[in-house]
Amino acid sequence: MRAEPLFLLDYIACGEVVPDKVAEIGAGIADGCRYAGCALLGGETAEHPGVLRPDEYDLSATGVGVVEESEILSRDRVEVGDVVIAMGSSGLHSNGFSLVRHVLLGAGRMRLDTVVEDFGRQRTLGEELLTPTKIYARDCLKLIEECEVRALAHVTGGGIPGNLVRILPEHVDAVVNRSTWKPQPIFELVQAKGRIDDPEMESTFNMGVGMFAIVSADDADRALAFLAGRGIAAWQAGEVIEGTGMVQMIGQHTRG
Repeated sequence: MRAEPLFLLDYIACGEVVPDKVAEIGAGIADGCRYAGCALLGGETAEHPGVLRPDEYDLSATGVGVVEESEILSRDRVEVGDVVIAMGSSGLHSNGFSLVRHVLLGAGRMRLDTVVEDFGRQRTLGEELLTPTKIYARDCLKLIEECEVRALAHVTGGGIPGNLVRILPEHVDAVVNRSTWKPQPIFELVQAKGRIDDPEMESTFNMGVGMFAIVSADDADRALAFLAGRGIAAWQAGEVIEGTGMVQMIGQHTRG
């Protein structure tokens, strides 16, 4: 959309208000707002005994941004020959946790304090699952100033195919080559423990990509260099070809 974040209002519901816990949650939300470049104006904390257990809580928020109508990024700008740039995720982000809990903590009987060797640095499963979601707002807004960005797709629920398709006009396809990146070990662990096939993984998880930018071919190298300069792992993941508004996933991820 290209909207600049302005402010956010949060809502915390819990079974019992524990001041230290609520303060810690609020601090995390405030950190997220700083990363996005918006203000945390306030919100509400609601206690629901009998509905939620004392150690349970539910979070939601509403964010508001602004953009000139003439500057809105839309699928109409995407053209054959454009380049699909992927920006790396920090892990699972905030999607697919119902399946993760079932596969790893339920059927897999793993403990949150289990050290998983593939994660490195004596990292536990709990630490991996709590990795903060990467927020790309400032980076994307700066990228738009730097080069010709046609459209942006945030990879959330629905995975790569379900989100990238939203920014494609009906006369083109986006071809995404899996061989251009290696998903983090957490995805391989979930897939192996749950015996989940590739289509379900890709329709549930981000598989290591948190954001896509479609840019003109002439600006692809400049976009990649700019993102690298801001510390964003980014690479050319594919291209836009003639088609029918679909996402074509080709190639295979490197395993192990």
